Amino acid sequence: MGSEMCIRDRAKQVRQVAALQGNVLQKTQAVMILMTVLSLIAAAVAVANLMVASIGERSGELALLKALGATDAAVSRLMLAETAAISLLGAIVGALLGSGVAQLIGRVVFGSGITMRPMVFVLVFVLLAVTVLLASASSIRSILNLKPAEVLHGR
Repeated sequence: MGSEMCIRDRAKQVRQVAALQGNVLQKTQAVMILMTVLSLIAAAVAVANLMVASIGERSGELALLKALGATDAAVSRLMLAETAAISLLGAIVGALLGSGVAQLIGRVVFGSGITMRPMVFVLVFVLLAVTVLLASASSIRSILNLKPAEVLHGR
């Protein structure tokens, strides 16, 4: 009878530890989701600021393109292509650095490597593409209002 009580006590302790581990994992997952959302917001703000600055600095070049016959759509595509190239490079570097840091943390904290799931990378790249597109849209719309004669004459 005494050994039966000891087994029940151990089973109860194991269940409590498992419940605590599950709780820690849920909180860690919530923190990671929050970090992802905050990172996307920061990325959107950074891209929007980059686009505004780039269009401001290059307004003469963009006005000249329009004066030479480039359509608004062509100039917009040019700006989107440049932004996409920079974003892709940033995403690749970020994925590599993030994977490396995750492996380092996994080794230091848990004593093992972290399993990387390809679907997470796909999801992050899709979220990044949507974020960049939305953040760029308002700035690119300002190209449509660009009047070549006014910009090239310094007004």
